[in-house]
Amino acid sequence: NFVLEWANQASILHQNVLGMWFEFDMVENSSKTPVPCIFLHTIPLRITTDEEKEQLHWLTKKALPLVTGKNIPEKIEQNIMQAIQKLPENALVMDAGVMLSRLTSGVRLIIARIHPDQIIPYLPALGWYEDDQLSKLVKDLEKQVSRLVLDITITENGIDHKIGLECSFAPDRYHLE
Repeated sequence: NFVLEWANQASILHQNVLGMWFEFDMVENSSKTPVPCIFLHTIPLRITTDEEKEQLHWLTKKALPLVTGKNIPEKIEQNIMQAIQKLPENALVMDAGVMLSRLTSGVRLIIARIHPDQIIPYLPALGWYEDDQLSKLVKDLEKQVSRLVLDITITENGIDHKIGLECSFAPDRYHLE
């Protein structure tokens, strides 16, 4: 249903979703077809005005319900909007997805253009408790990588404690990935 709507050139999904990708959690030696995690590569998502907040409801009221087959709980929608509103300067959400193969329910946001110095203040602003180990890890990674992308899962209770950091290297160091 999502793909049919997305293919319609008059649809808001056609205008706002640039791509779609799947991630599979593979179980060794399993003959079962794996359940995918489904991600939507969106136009850059930021909220700086109430109008922009209203315009983002296409994601929570249309796109994600079509992907999951059910409505996104109102509390998760509120927490998504809050997470996007509190993004540090220049940071943006570039992908939103659902981890259908995992026990954690919620919506995964992939945050790009976030400077390593912004990660630690941003997470507690969403209710995530500070972690000295994460602060040290981010500082160590900053010396090694060209870019960090922050992955967070938004639940009804706020931000899930488990986060992800995607690391990449400058073009002349891709072999280190």
